[in-house]
Amino acid sequence: AVVSDDYYFVNNSQWNLNETEGINIPLAWDITTGSREIRVGVLDTGIANHPDLNANLGEGMDFNHNYITTDDDYGHGSKVAGIIGAVGNNTIGVAGINWHITLVPLQVGYYDNDNNFVIPTVSITRAINWASDLWGTDQQIDLINMSYSNFGKNSAVLQSVQEYQGLFVWSAGNKGENVDEFGNIDSYNLDNLISVGAIDKSNARSVWDSTQSSNYGSNVDVFAPGGKGFAANDNIPT
Repeated sequence: AVVSDDYYFVNNSQWNLNETEGINIPLAWDITTGSREIRVGVLDTGIANHPDLNANLGEGMDFNHNYITTDDDYGHGSKVAGIIGAVGNNTIGVAGINWHITLVPLQVGYYDNDNNFVIPTVSITRAINWASDLWGTDQQIDLINMSYSNFGKNSAVLQSVQEYQGLFVWSAGNKGENVDEFGNIDSYNLDNLISVGAIDKSNARSVWDSTQSSNYGSNVDVFAPGGKGFAANDNIPT
């Protein structure tokens, strides 16, 4: 099997990728480690300049107030980008699912003048619509990842996803809610939409703290490793 020599993969900090607690990514790497021809929109807080990301970074857009997408003060977008496409086998940092990919920052989250973190819905819909307008060009964004909540609740975002021609991956949310109880949840059953919940090392629903845990329900399409949990062979929460 193909393995990575990236630091955090070697020391098993990336338990989400291993064969016992994670997705057993070396089996996929045996088939492919990705392609720069695939363009993934990271709809998030931007993607910072980083040696693990720069080689796979494409030109994106800030949908709030400037054209800079590397000013990721929050850090969430850069972490998501690392999971999707950190450069693999370069001995530093983490190993991405794809060692070769084009990461397109679609920056929507930012700190306002009162230091509150905000994610305007209008910025999200503008980003998705911008990606739709690029479809069929050499800048086509093949899929978009949005690791924000309000799956099943945000009808404005849903409308933009319905009009987007690519695949849209949407976090199921982390409020511990049963999405099947949302009033309009059937409208979110789209052919191009995958909702993703989180499981921990023990394959239990992820719990982050006393108020936050992964949303759940039959309308969550897939659960992926993420969040705190105890491994079967240790007592160290990660």
